[in-house]
Amino acid sequence: MKCSTPYARGGDQTALPTGIDELTLMKIRDLFEDPQVRHTAESVAQQIGLSRTTARRYLEFFSANDQLVAEIIYGKVGRPQRIYRSASNG
Repeated sequence: MKCSTPYARGGDQTALPTGIDELTLMKIRDLFEDPQVRHTAESVAQQIGLSRTTARRYLEFFSANDQLVAEIIYGKVGRPQRIYRSASNG
């Protein structure tokens, strides 16, 4: 029997873009429960067990949906680093 909802848990949920998994989204969202916490793609990747590229894709998804804010930190050498924080932090 086919399920008419896009997710096994049911409910009226919007479809996520290809490559974005609901469970991974929830794990990353949990890292930002404290509004004072800040993470880089690398720190998220290490804590969740993802590649940096995958972590960055999820962080940019949250940023595009106004749930996270990215701040760019320029060091002395190399590429600038993006630091993400909760958008509710103001």
